[in-house]
Amino acid sequence: MLSVLIYSGVVALVAVAAGLLPLARKWSDESLHVLFGFSAGVLLAAAFLILIPESFNAIGQRAGYYVLAGLLFLFMVERYAIAHPCDPLHHQFQPLGLVALLGFSLHNLTDGLALGAGALVPGLTTTVFLAVLIHNGPTGLSLTGLFLLQGFSFKAIVMRNIFCFLMIPIGAVASYTLLKTLPFSLLGGALAFSAGTFLYISLSDLLPEIHRHAEKRSYSVVGLFGGLIIIGLAQLLFGE
Repeated sequence: MLSVLIYSGVVALVAVAAGLLPLARKWSDESLHVLFGFSAGVLLAAAFLILIPESFNAIGQRAGYYVLAGLLFLFMVERYAIAHPCDPLHHQFQPLGLVALLGFSLHNLTDGLALGAGALVPGLTTTVFLAVLIHNGPTGLSLTGLFLLQGFSFKAIVMRNIFCFLMIPIGAVASYTLLKTLPFSLLGGALAFSAGTFLYISLSDLLPEIHRHAEKRSYSVVGLFGGLIIIGLAQLLFGE
């Protein structure tokens, strides 16, 4: 249990620290749009290259149902539980930050679940730790970038980042404790559900915004491919 707490705590601290980097100075519109595209790239790559393959390895074709459930879950939350007080002329989608927080928190919870589960498999702990660590740095950056675009204050961004990444040790402790008695396939379902939330955020909110801001599109595209490349390289280096 101690090793699980240490590994998950290190990941959470690194992610929060990475999330503070964009707050160190005032960012230009161009830089913010690079972060915006970077967010989309991280989410797409994490979903397609890490979460979905891992979930299919765990539970087979049933993973598709969980991916769809995660996507529809955030659709219903955004459609019925979160108001959209936005000006259509300026395309300001204020709920995006809250939806992103929910999606990232779910993902971090499953990261914690993976850490706890990996600790139960001999020889897998370090591999899972490195994989989770390497993609949570970019995750922290991209989450803060979204909050900056939504106009949250410094204090609000810090508190939301801390809340989001506390899900990692919470998930690690929970999975390490529960997976000793519950079916291991539950982890595959959680990973697939998280992938669905990432796909919804990137395809429904982030990529359409990139198309709307034509004058900043090139910056967003650079960020998009940057996020894709970083997560792709991390998966090649540290994935199974």
